[in-house]
Amino acid sequence: MRICAAQLQSVPGDLNGNIQKHLELIALAAQENVDVICFPELSLTAYEPTMAADLAFDADNVELPSIQALSDRHGMLIYLGMPLRFKIGNGQSELRISLLCFQAFKPVQVYSKQLLHSSELPFFAPGRNDLYLDYGNERIAPAICYESKQCSHNDAAESAGATLYMASVAKDKPSVIEVQNGLYSKLAKQSGMKVMMSNCYGPSHDFIGYGHSAIWNEQGHCVAQMGVNGDGIVVFDTISGKGFVKQP
Repeated sequence: MRICAAQLQSVPGDLNGNIQKHLELIALAAQENVDVICFPELSLTAYEPTMAADLAFDADNVELPSIQALSDRHGMLIYLGMPLRFKIGNGQSELRISLLCFQAFKPVQVYSKQLLHSSELPFFAPGRNDLYLDYGNERIAPAICYESKQCSHNDAAESAGATLYMASVAKDKPSVIEVQNGLYSKLAKQSGMKVMMSNCYGPSHDFIGYGHSAIWNEQGHCVAQMGVNGDGIVVFDTISGKGFVKQP
């Protein structure tokens, strides 16, 4: 099985342009026989909390035919970041930072960030449900940025039997340096889960994304990593134990 962390610079608010970038990286992953691909936090809109209310999809209408078509064609599990609007009754709704999961010939499933950073609370509400998906020999636990640093979220994934901890993030330089100094390596080694980080690069909201998307194996070794800039994919073959980077 091949898992893949995608890295890209999304353009704030440019949904159509960002979808095209996603399609290109998914096609690149298909060339490498990738089974699972994950994109950064809010990758379809860029990480722009102040714009999220205007850009959000309704949670009961998250179809993206062009993405679904590639999932169907290649049998690929595809995770994309998007703000979603959820109805909560009495004519009210709330925004949640979400991952849309596309599976071949199946309805889209959604995972929403459960543990929010304090800076996100004015804009978003926390998600309420876990989403563990089994694919091949892997049990996949998604995590969205801040919550991937929280022991409670890490432990819940491990307790659920996850073998792959999939972090969709929007991290700046200090946060990436924290990861490079051993955060995800330690998590992988202690839990026995593979850990992947899909990060953005370039300007977003009030920070600069610092790239360096990467994958760590169960022993905590980084098998492949991208640089600070550039669109591309980080691929890990779980059978051979080899990792590599591919760029358009």
